[in-house]
Amino acid sequence: MPFTLIYTSRALKDLENLSRAVNRRIVMTLERLAEEDDPEWSVKRLQDSPLYSLRVGPYRVILDIRREKITIFVLRAGPRRTVYRDL
Repeated sequence: MPFTLIYTSRALKDLENLSRAVNRRIVMTLERLAEEDDPEWSVKRLQDSPLYSLRVGPYRVILDIRREKITIFVLRAGPRRTVYRDL
């Protein structure tokens, strides 16, 4: 059963600030992730946090996966060096 992707306003703003090619690459990767039966296999859990990080080349996407609601919340997206700030 596919997961539903929900983008926060912050994530949408982050994606707008990236180039069109990078934006498209991240969105396509997220759509593939949502189609998986168990998306937790494709992401890395953040240390001491309920959140996950998805690697898309030099970029990271911060996610909150809710299995009981079959939902993936996209919280942040951006370059690795800045995306983990203010979590």
